[in-house]
Amino acid sequence: MEPDKSAETTQTPKDALPPTASPGEGDAELKIILAAMKVLYAKETSDKVLAMLRAGDAVQSLANTALFVMRALYEQSNKSMPVDAAVTAADSIVDLMAELAQAAGVEIEDAGVEQAKAVVVQTLQQKMGQQAQPQSQVQPAQQQPPPAPAGGGLIASAMA
Repeated sequence: MEPDKSAETTQTPKDALPPTASPGEGDAELKIILAAMKVLYAKETSDKVLAMLRAGDAVQSLANTALFVMRALYEQSNKSMPVDAAVTAADSIVDLMAELAQAAGVEIEDAGVEQAKAVVVQTLQQKMGQQAQPQSQVQPAQQQPPPAPAGGGLIASAMA
């Protein structure tokens, strides 16, 4: 009997992806989510992520932090990240960040999480060159996320 190799990798089931994702899109989306998780939970970056999530308005901070991580991952991919995969992955990434923020004591309602998702999706679509779909009076976050750190570091290794 061969040893179970699935125990050696992160236990994120591919069947958790949306049913509309094609196999190629699902793989790209999963890769983006896993890279974001590495950034969120790594010792080297988790304190910075938590500080960003705790800064100011909870909804705006959640959206800005998600956009900061997505932008860094996009740049580390040499701007080759598929737009559809990035937009779909952003939903899960915002959920992960919201859970992290709530565990750290940041109060954010479900409606606020949904609003942050809408801002992130709209911004990604605009910035990555896809036509934004109309959102119900959702305004993009006013505060720009800080620039990605030079040299890559953990984010570069997360995309590898």
